[in-house]
Amino acid sequence: MKVTLTNSAKYGGEFYIKGQEIEVDPKHVLGLIADRVISSDTEVPEVPGETDINKMNMAQLKDYAEQNSIDLGEAAKKDEILEKIKAAGE
Repeated sequence: MKVTLTNSAKYGGEFYIKGQEIEVDPKHVLGLIADRVISSDTEVPEVPGETDINKMNMAQLKDYAEQNSIDLGEAAKKDEILEKIKAAGE
């Protein structure tokens, strides 16, 4: 999928500059958002066989974090929990 970089970054062994549009593997989108390489409002594609955390409720998110050893810290709101999970690269 094509994305526009919000910061310069290295991806796939190549260095790209801010504002450049590049092709990325859909399964890397969450990690790129967490690393602030692409915009947080980028649509996260569904990858077959992977869980869409954006559609989970609070209980499911907390279970997911626990199962994946993700420390939620003081996160109490859904958006905060989602941000912690995304930051963990999940």
